[in-house]
Amino acid sequence: GAGETSGELIYEYEFALGVPLVYGLLIGLTFAIATAYGSPLEALGLRGFRLRWIAIAFAVIVTAFVIEGIFSAAVGVDAGDEQGVLPETWRPERLPALLLNTFVTVTVVPFAEELFYRGLGVRVFAAFGAPIAIAVTALVFGFAHGILVALPGLVAFAAGLAWVRLRSDSVWPCVIAHGVYNGLVVALAVALAVSS
Repeated sequence: GAGETSGELIYEYEFALGVPLVYGLLIGLTFAIATAYGSPLEALGLRGFRLRWIAIAFAVIVTAFVIEGIFSAAVGVDAGDEQGVLPETWRPERLPALLLNTFVTVTVVPFAEELFYRGLGVRVFAAFGAPIAIAVTALVFGFAHGILVALPGLVAFAAGLAWVRLRSDSVWPCVIAHGVYNGLVVALAVALAVSS
């Protein structure tokens, strides 16, 4: 009905309309703040990188999944169920919305979040040293997602990506890894929904 959603936002077209708008504002704000550092592109780490950082960032993904899996099993709650975005049931009639929203989830969301947290956030807090930059941005990223059961995995993921950002001097490996991470989460949720 009007005004109702399924609780599985990945099936709703409004998700694909609202997310780019909100994240577009975040990207604009991030670039505006980054101008205080001279070149925003330089400050945000929008530069080339060596390909080995992709492999290292993928190791961060695996580590985050392992930590999240262990913690979810220990507390008996699935983090994906808590957010209300991922599908719990298979709704083939909503496939176009699912595909569009998955595209947004693996492109717009990672770019905006990585630009803000690992691009700007790491740049700002690096003035206090690498450990502070990693810890602060990881904790803020984890808590910003609002899913306490997923906090250990999200913080590990964010800390690993912050380390990659510092060592590679580029935010792009983080953007790519974040997109892959989101894509894997959606694919796993869809596979579980289809099989149930």
